Amino acid sequence: MISVPAGIPAQSFFIQGTAGKLFAMYYPTQRKVTKRRDIIFLPPFAEEMNKSRRMLAQQARRLAGAGFGVLVLDLYGTGESQGDFGQARWSIWKDDVVAARAWLQHQGATLVSALGLRLGALLAMDLAQQQNNFFERLVLWQPVINGASMINQFLRLRLAADMISGAEERESTQSLRRTMASGRSIEVGGYELASELVTAIDELRIEQMLRKDSPPVSWLELTSEEGRSFAPASQRVIEQWREKGTHVDAKQVSGPPFWSSAEIAEAPLLLQVTTQIFQEATV
Repeated sequence: MISVPAGIPAQSFFIQGTAGKLFAMYYPTQRKVTKRRDIIFLPPFAEEMNKSRRMLAQQARRLAGAGFGVLVLDLYGTGESQGDFGQARWSIWKDDVVAARAWLQHQGATLVSALGLRLGALLAMDLAQQQNNFFERLVLWQPVINGASMINQFLRLRLAADMISGAEERESTQSLRRTMASGRSIEVGGYELASELVTAIDELRIEQMLRKDSPPVSWLELTSEEGRSFAPASQRVIEQWREKGTHVDAKQVSGPPFWSSAEIAEAPLLLQVTTQIFQEATV
């Protein structure tokens, strides 16, 4: 059982990215270690990140208590980082993670892993497939399987808001996509969505993001029912990866979908399981 100090201090600062300054919080390890291992948290999309901040802070403190440093990064155009969400691009976000990893190495980290939530899991996989030995280990929380499906789900938030407000002109995901295909941005839930970002995310398929020398992957999904099987899409990807020789440790963990809950929610068992995964990897 890890004893987690209640007030583990987090250092807040800015990292210079290619498009602007990136707000970051670093939770330093609270244990003496012979080899420093750090973890970058890669956030989910749009409002999902705001709903996840409490879980993330709790996980960072647990990992710091277990001997890891944790860097929590606001990608360009999000949170406290420079830029507006409408200026965000997938390529910029990948550059942001490269800059964050370089900062960790400059501070003395010898090995860097990634903890990605939802779209952040796709971001981690995209970087891992393009750069050899970029991450030591990947832990994926409820990874997005298909980028286009996630965008469609996000667009439905606007359709629901229009229905509630009684808007006269009825839109659809198809009409919104036609607007973006013309090069125009749209607003969804207070976020300006640029066509360039959507186009890049649409092309993302997690089953394609694998190379023979990929780092070990831990795939964690939350469920409200004990003994429930993985969704067919998730199971298919996990099996495909295993057939290709990648070590994939897949678990279902009891807890609520905190990234989309109406109220701020927590999944304590997920924190425990994640900490154990990182600990066991260092034994």
